[in-house]
Amino acid sequence: MNVIQRPVVEIKVVKIVEGRTTEKIVNFAKEGILHVKAIKKNAPCKAQVWVYSEDNKQRGNSWTRKDGKPLEYKLLPGSYYAKVQDRTDRSVREIRDIRLQSGKTATVNAAFPVEKKPPAVSRTQEQSAPTVEKPSPKALAAPQAQGLAPGGKGPIMGGAVPLYRDAVVKNSMNMGNGTVVAMESSGSPAEIVSFYKKAMTERGWSVMMEMARDKRATLMLQKDNKQLMLGAKKRGEKTNFSLTLIKK
Repeated sequence: MNVIQRPVVEIKVVKIVEGRTTEKIVNFAKEGILHVKAIKKNAPCKAQVWVYSEDNKQRGNSWTRKDGKPLEYKLLPGSYYAKVQDRTDRSVREIRDIRLQSGKTATVNAAFPVEKKPPAVSRTQEQSAPTVEKPSPKALAAPQAQGLAPGGKGPIMGGAVPLYRDAVVKNSMNMGNGTVVAMESSGSPAEIVSFYKKAMTERGWSVMMEMARDKRATLMLQKDNKQLMLGAKKRGEKTNFSLTLIKK
């Protein structure tokens, strides 16, 4: 994968002498090659890769291959870091201090652990487990059941994430180590992404990926061992969007 980079060389103190030709030669360094692989269960796996230069500018976004052939980036010599996300459980591996030299190849591997299966429940345990009464649909519709403050105007996800200005919570559910909240708003996908990018970076989150188009927008943030993903899609006059908070 060729990444467009435009190096600049500044030539200082050029003296022009009458009747003579002054020549300055600029030599640009040859690109280096970065190979990225993702490994899971001791075998190559498909994962999304973001590559950044040391000034935090994104230099590439692509996917690794399951056939074992490395994802290849051609980059100028320098320091880089990569973020690799497993496509199945969304866990992320961050690889720092990748140093590329002119004309040389550097290879990095992102290794993902095997998901832990929940312990099997014996028949005796099933019989002795207490019976939990299912909440009624009316109770589930209450603001408190959706993780909102009384009146449905406060933050969501236990206060970890603010509620967008006119957003209406449609449903909320827990999935393993994550929480998903689906909402609807009159704001555009780009406006919703901009709101959550500002609100969460002010709380110390870092942006991993951002994309906004006319009818779709995506945002991915990370802080410590937590990851927040937003997906928004315009439908008629309204925008449907969901927030997924994952604790690794």
